[in-house]
Amino acid sequence: MDTIKSDFENDYELKIEKQKRLIERDNRIMSLYERWVVNFSRGEDIIKFLKDNKFQSIAVYGYGTLGRALIEVVKNGGLCVDYIIEANNLKYNSSIGRFVAPESELSQVDAVIVTAINDYYEIAKRLKEKIKCPILSLEDIMS
Repeated sequence: MDTIKSDFENDYELKIEKQKRLIERDNRIMSLYERWVVNFSRGEDIIKFLKDNKFQSIAVYGYGTLGRALIEVVKNGGLCVDYIIEANNLKYNSSIGRFVAPESELSQVDAVIVTAINDYYEIAKRLKEKIKCPILSLEDIMS
């Protein structure tokens, strides 16, 4: 009986921790969207940042809500998203752009922007071994 209760308590605690991490991630995403809008209203949009730093061709890491928004802004700003790095690339329509898996060979771009903000440092470390260009966090760009 104690084992069953203990297993139940452990499962419950794991589920609670997972939910806390998801809430933290969602709060960071909402905060980033807020900064994005404020920056845009001040004329400090991401297109200006990319052009000022001479980043003409970029890759976007992550195709969640932030990645999709970034790609839309970049394309409408006249810059090129060469490809999208996405672990779950099989579930997306190829008409959006070229999807590559993170473990694939990556073609050269001016910069990679990581939109998976909670995992930025781990992702950047792996990418730096594969490609020689700045690896930028969307969260840092918006700060």
